Amino acid sequence: MKKRWLAGFLCIPLFLMMVTGCARAQISSVVFGAAAADWPVKVANVILAKEPAGVAVLSGNIADILLKLRYETVLKARSEDCSQNELSSLPVYSLDQAKELKNLGVDLALTDQTPTQDQTKAFSDAGIILLSLSPANGRADLCRLYTEVGTAVKGERTGYEQGARMAEQVLMGIDSVARIIPDKNVLLTGIYVSDLGGSTVTGDMFQNSILESAGITNVAADFKGGKMDLTALKRENPQVIFCPIGLKEKLESADIFEDLSAVKEGRVYEIDPNYMKWQGETVIFAVTEIAGFAYPELKQTGSLSAL
Repeated sequence: MKKRWLAGFLCIPLFLMMVTGCARAQISSVVFGAAAADWPVKVANVILAKEPAGVAVLSGNIADILLKLRYETVLKARSEDCSQNELSSLPVYSLDQAKELKNLGVDLALTDQTPTQDQTKAFSDAGIILLSLSPANGRADLCRLYTEVGTAVKGERTGYEQGARMAEQVLMGIDSVARIIPDKNVLLTGIYVSDLGGSTVTGDMFQNSILESAGITNVAADFKGGKMDLTALKRENPQVIFCPIGLKEKLESADIFEDLSAVKEGRVYEIDPNYMKWQGETVIFAVTEIAGFAYPELKQTGSLSAL
């Protein structure tokens, strides 16, 4: 299976994770605190009294994290954007189908969207806890998201610790790619563009870490909110451009892009758009693929496949 090829490298002894800031700072409040059991627990200001009997994941990103946590067996339903192969057998529902989810035995729903008042009321009336968890916005915040998901599904001790462990594994995985990037003193400037209107990966997004770990100096790093002024983009003139599958041809023919170095030199690369949305083990594959495009010699020497 594609998502298991890095397993050997990622099975680092547990004590290495316990000495990192992410794990140490957060786990200490659970392991050494007053809590002696997993339940009840508070996640994102919501109290969960007991372990959920059935979970609906209504976010492709959270689904990816649940797979990394190995908690997919608790799932009874998914949303359409949860397109991971491992979840293909689950029925598809949305935030507008609280009653139907209840009939499936769901008592906890996880999303990264902000539900409407009507949706919130519908889930409450159905007796389902609706938990909205925002995506990670940086490396340090990845641990927050993983431990929130883990805690919601498996409790304050069991789920929290698993979340911290798996977040650390992901970070160590992308750092393993960063260590083999050649010519680190030579800047390779680039950008990820998701549309022709200036939607990009900016410095306040976790995806900026993906570009950095792949050896890319993100020309949009000083911008925020996922938008970069197109005039500034032209001025920065990135050497490589990454975009979702299906956008390359339109991008290369657009006035604002056609004169950029990346376009003229044929260094525009399409990648799976979920690589810039999902924050489970997909993150490692994103870094690996981007690094392979940016530094072809890594593929030629087999450095990436050796990780």
